[in-house]
Amino acid sequence: MKNCFVMITGSSQGLGYEMAQVLSQQGATVFHINRNDNMMCDLHVDLSQTARIDYACEVLSSVLEQHKDKRWVLINNAGALGPVHIYKQTDEFSAESYERLMNLNAVAPLKLSMTVLKKAEQLGIQEVRILSISSGAARHPYAGWSAYCMSKAALDMAMETLSVQAPAFAKIVSLAPGVVDTGMQTLIRQKDSGYFPNSQRFHDLKNQAKLSSPSDTAQQIIRYLNSSDFGHKLKDDIRNYE
Repeated sequence: MKNCFVMITGSSQGLGYEMAQVLSQQGATVFHINRNDNMMCDLHVDLSQTARIDYACEVLSSVLEQHKDKRWVLINNAGALGPVHIYKQTDEFSAESYERLMNLNAVAPLKLSMTVLKKAEQLGIQEVRILSISSGAARHPYAGWSAYCMSKAALDMAMETLSVQAPAFAKIVSLAPGVVDTGMQTLIRQKDSGYFPNSQRFHDLKNQAKLSSPSDTAQQIIRYLNSSDFGHKLKDDIRNYE
């Protein structure tokens, strides 16, 4: 990954943190876009807020001017589970909570990706790879996860529509990472079965040690990102490369 400028969202913890570590070790210049303002943050922004998405795109467009001599990679990793409930509890959750989730999980990745492609075309960048972290929930319905499934399916379609208009120098993938032992999994296991009927399955995965570690998954994903396989299949799953 030398001579490569990598922009990654949600790199302060979990899978994003581990991917950023691997990329740094491989010699990439990593630009961290995070909600949490810590040492691993170059752009502090909450991508669930509409106005902040526009701000992030403006900043990123300016930053990219400084990296004309590198290959570019954008990793849209930031995401959230959002409201978890079945139809009976709908009055407990606002439409705004759905809007924030859609912003974070789908709108921000699309806007950031478009910004990168537009700037790359203007500057004559030879290669751009865009990797969006999707989910199996984008492709399979789960009771209680209407918001999450909807947002990740929107992400898949956003990347698919982007790919049919993207320049030839761009490779785009929406990748399901498998079931990874992150903070989101902890949150899932805390959900009451009345709100998330499939909760026992995720308790079983944890108890049976069937969750992938963030470190191992990050290694797999970056290996795939660097490979000639990247971009051949737009909607992919990292478990296809184990």
